[in-house]
Amino acid sequence: MVFGVVVVLVVAASGLVYAGATGAAARSGAQQQGYSEEFCVNNSLGGFRTFPHDGDGDGVAEVCSLPFTRREAIARQIAAVALLGELPSADFAAQVAQACAALGQQVFGDDTAKSMAADVCATGTLSPPPQEPQDTRRFYSGPVVTSAQFCENHSLGGPRTYAHDVDADGIADLCSLPYTRREAIARQNALETLTAKHPARLADKLDAACKTLADQHFGEPKATANDTCAPHDTPPPTTGTYTAITAGASHTCVLDTGGRAVCWGLNQFGQADAPPNTFTAIAAGGSQSCAIKADRTITCWGDNRWRQAEPPAGTYTAIAVGGDNSCAIRTDQTVVCWGADDDIPVGTYTAIEATADYWCAIGADQTITCWGDNYAGQTDAPPGTYTAITSGPYHSCAITVDQNIACWGWNDWGQADPPQGQFTAIAAGDSHSCAIKTDKTITCWGNSQDGRTYAPTGAFTAIAAGDSHSCAIKTDKTITCWGDYRSGRAADPSPDVFTAIAAGGSHSCAIKTDNTIACWGQDDWGQADAPAGQYTAITAGGSHSCAIKTNNTIACWGWNGLGGADAPAGPYTAITAGGSHSCAIKTDNTIACWGSNANGKANPPSGQYTAITAGSAHSCAIKTNNTIACWGWNDRGQADAPAGNYTAITAGGSHSCAIKTDKTIACWGGIADPPTGQFTAITAGGSHSCAIKTDKTIACWGTYRWGLAANAPAGTYTAITAGDDFSCAIKTDKTIACWDWTSHLPSGVSWVERS
Repeated sequence: MVFGVVVVLVVAASGLVYAGATGAAARSGAQQQGYSEEFCVNNSLGGFRTFPHDGDGDGVAEVCSLPFTRREAIARQIAAVALLGELPSADFAAQVAQACAALGQQVFGDDTAKSMAADVCATGTLSPPPQEPQDTRRFYSGPVVTSAQFCENHSLGGPRTYAHDVDADGIADLCSLPYTRREAIARQNALETLTAKHPARLADKLDAACKTLADQHFGEPKATANDTCAPHDTPPPTTGTYTAITAGASHTCVLDTGGRAVCWGLNQFGQADAPPNTFTAIAAGGSQSCAIKADRTITCWGDNRWRQAEPPAGTYTAIAVGGDNSCAIRTDQTVVCWGADDDIPVGTYTAIEATADYWCAIGADQTITCWGDNYAGQTDAPPGTYTAITSGPYHSCAITVDQNIACWGWNDWGQADPPQGQFTAIAAGDSHSCAIKTDKTITCWGNSQDGRTYAPTGAFTAIAAGDSHSCAIKTDKTITCWGDYRSGRAADPSPDVFTAIAAGGSHSCAIKTDNTIACWGQDDWGQADAPAGQYTAITAGGSHSCAIKTNNTIACWGWNGLGGADAPAGPYTAITAGGSHSCAIKTDNTIACWGSNANGKANPPSGQYTAITAGSAHSCAIKTNNTIACWGWNDRGQADAPAGNYTAITAGGSHSCAIKTDKTIACWGGIADPPTGQFTAITAGGSHSCAIKTDKTIACWGTYRWGLAANAPAGTYTAITAGDDFSCAIKTDKTIACWDWTSHLPSGVSWVERS
């Protein structure tokens, strides 16, 4: 679950600021009332941080709430809905339809809902209802606020949402939808799914919403001192030497050489507020941390809703922290767990790992025992003997006695497909894994989004992985982190710098100054899984990427359904990738194309060329005499090359543009209104274009799919590229700025707010 999305919220009738029940009492009450606690976890946006409420005591949860302050809960809802407003409306409707299908015939609501013919899922449209429902107790949607217009403006239901002031104090306690329970849940799930695809944009909007609400008071009758709104981040350490490291979902902790704990990252429950003790071991979980003191007793801090931060007395040798539970190995090698624990197996153990849903431990005989939920095979530990183990939310990995790796559980990103070789340490994140080889270098595998598999170079002694970031201790005892650097989780003190960049449909790739490649964005076909090696030119297509190696040969990766990633042999000097085809200029200045040849887009003309570009279904190139030739799909005239002499060219979705020898721009096809002035570089996206002026500033024109005008950031730049609905450019300091629709930015790539 991404942190940062809120759809459902409830306020207690008494007290000041509430955003849900807290502590073990809430959990205990839920169990006594008999409904499934998984209702809120699986069908609302709170994830493991969500509490069910059964207001009428009928055994069915009416609402799910989050343990945030009132101000932050509202800010998170505003951020999510604001992001939804920037995405294509058809995407939301399609996602609601998928969510409805996923819910199937499940029944939600009071018992009477089981016989309600109207308890169905609709298409996801937001048309007003014919009249306000008479009984809306079953159908809850959004947050609370002092404004009567809040429900209409800031909750998922839009104009179909109604405010309710349960205790008649003049403040809306919750917003309800005149939908069936099934459709309300489907809409919640749809919103989460869409916004989870853009974590960087969501985090930016949360920051902006927090600033907007900074001076407003929410609560009954006013906000308390702790009604804060912030990412709750603490910065990583910049100096010091360290001996142990651990990563939670969104925070990281280390032990320095003096045994003191230092934590940073997401800190909404105080999980990064380490106490001033000295420790011998440390562990970080979902939103809490624990450590073993020098006297072998345990201290915990952070989230304590399930009493997972209240360790039992005794002495211990190892500790593990999960989502809402903690476990430790006593000095007699037996296991004890506290918080939301499960049936603990008997026996003696030497190592243990804990997650929100399952646990694994290495026994004294070096075999592995796992227990808890097994919906992804995460407790199906393989036979054999092992020396180290690590567990992510859905998969686990272990090092065998002969130093090989075995993994099991969910493998949708390849996180359970370990590499060959010998290893000394291992760490599993949400959907990626990393390990230290016997030569002390790091290798990572699985989901590469946010750069979480882009292992740094160097020699390391310890490693840890969180949901979307990893950190490791170097042999000089300093720390290096990579992956999702937002929220201070994996801050990199030395951002990467780049020399070339290319944007595809929904992903981007760039060449670093060391000639290696970094990619980010959508990776459903592996188009952002950049290969190792050194390269001199890069291009990104619809769902595939290609690059020219330093030996002038081509490597391609990503979607290859029509052969667009089947790079031919031979030396090349320039390359371009389109929707499903690719083209390159050979060292003899002739053109070779491969992939889909619909409408002749992979059938280049003869002759000699100096520059080439591929659009969605057409291509253009500049001849050695500076004139242009185009070929392929021409429904809007995008392949009708104009006369004249040109120095640079670009092809987009259904238009083309080029820079003339006098540095002005000419465009043809679906968009033909470039700005005046003189330019040195140009790029075309789906239906927008951007160019760098002679003063190194950027101008953009055209629109994105949802009708928003293309935007140009301030600053000076040396290279530029455009994807379907976003653009990126290399600054004069060789870092990269991206704007509008892109995400999962790696080190050295920054986000530019839309002006």
